[in-house]
Amino acid sequence: MTGTTKIWWDLASNESRERFLAAVNRGQFEVAAMQWHLTPLADVHMLIKSLENVKFFRDLGVPIRSAMNTDVNGVPWGLIDILLDHDIDGFSMSANSHFGGPVTPRPGAFRWASPSGREITVWNGFQYWHVANGLMNLPSSIEEASHAVSHVLNEAEQRGYPLEFLPIQITCPSHPDNAGPDPRLTQFVSTWNESGQAVKLKTALLSEEFDLLRLEDLPVVSGDWTDYWNFGAGSSARETVAFFGGLADVHAAHSLTGWTASDSLKTREHLDFAGQALALYAEHTWGADCSIISPEADETYLQWSKKSAYAFEGVAHARVALNDGLHSLAKRAGGDEETLLLYNSLQVPIKTVMKLPFQDLGWALTPGVPHRLRLESALANVPEKSKVWCEVELPPLGYRTYNVSQLPRAESEGLVAEKFSIASDRVRIEFLETGGVRSIQSDGV
Repeated sequence: MTGTTKIWWDLASNESRERFLAAVNRGQFEVAAMQWHLTPLADVHMLIKSLENVKFFRDLGVPIRSAMNTDVNGVPWGLIDILLDHDIDGFSMSANSHFGGPVTPRPGAFRWASPSGREITVWNGFQYWHVANGLMNLPSSIEEASHAVSHVLNEAEQRGYPLEFLPIQITCPSHPDNAGPDPRLTQFVSTWNESGQAVKLKTALLSEEFDLLRLEDLPVVSGDWTDYWNFGAGSSARETVAFFGGLADVHAAHSLTGWTASDSLKTREHLDFAGQALALYAEHTWGADCSIISPEADETYLQWSKKSAYAFEGVAHARVALNDGLHSLAKRAGGDEETLLLYNSLQVPIKTVMKLPFQDLGWALTPGVPHRLRLESALANVPEKSKVWCEVELPPLGYRTYNVSQLPRAESEGLVAEKFSIASDRVRIEFLETGGVRSIQSDGV
């Protein structure tokens, strides 16, 4: 993965870096293209940004050709085109079958077609450690491993596995997740092959696997690869809401730089920090592995405090960049009267109804900037009696200012609001006195 490798590179000595590059040139190491094992929280912008490290390592002479994800059960359909646009032509998945349903065939290979019709070679393998380290008990004694290997191969054949070779991921058995390589593995493979076994073992790089798979006549499949299991986005709704707000603020701040030339070093630093923090929140690890059985353990609190902080740190830095961009835009917009400035960060025009404040605007004004400059979240502090529904139209990637005393108020068009009900000519909603909805009727039903 490029994310962890880049962190290692930044901290490594020159001697360690040279040893790493030498091992890559000898064909002993390979770096896979994905930055992290991402959940479906990542949007297309984050997926593209997650591949920035690919260029960094390629410039060093590291030939990144393939990508991999493990321990997650699916990836967005649009990832195909993003990988191909970065000259990545192989993608490996080793889903965690304990928590979700892996796609079929498994184990198996296929050509995954994107909505645009482009195809990428995919290996859909066994769980990343379960078979090699668990069922096969590799590395161990030749006798033990021989029996286990035969059992796994028979199981693959019974599932209809058609190829003459079977790629299997292996990790360090002392700690399957996030551990270094097993130093015993190469000697075990040599001893196994010298013992006259019918099945040969070979340690191979990811791209070597795909070079072989591309020679096969593989079926073509299409469709979204839904991640039926996610480690916890639904269990941390508050943080996830903050995460999505941070994504929107990052995109808006980026788009504002085209208007205001506010792409200063400070802005870039805030946006880089926000992007990194939000990406780590979207990464699949959701707290400690002991959080369910030991919810009060120090490790549970330690890891969750770190994970949840990514969402709020990302939002905080994104909002600083966004606020700076809006301030620069407000100065550019000019004018002498007090107005509300609304910015549309989307690439399509917006015509909608929204609440805008028209009084109790006790906000300090920056000298020379007459526009009321606050992020949308600040409107929560304005009393409801001081807001009014308005009909707003904004151009794509553009802004519009509205005079506070002449807001485009929306017409109710027959909307009737009473103490415990609200109704239009088609819909009526009644509320309980204690809170909550009593009934909803549409066209009298």
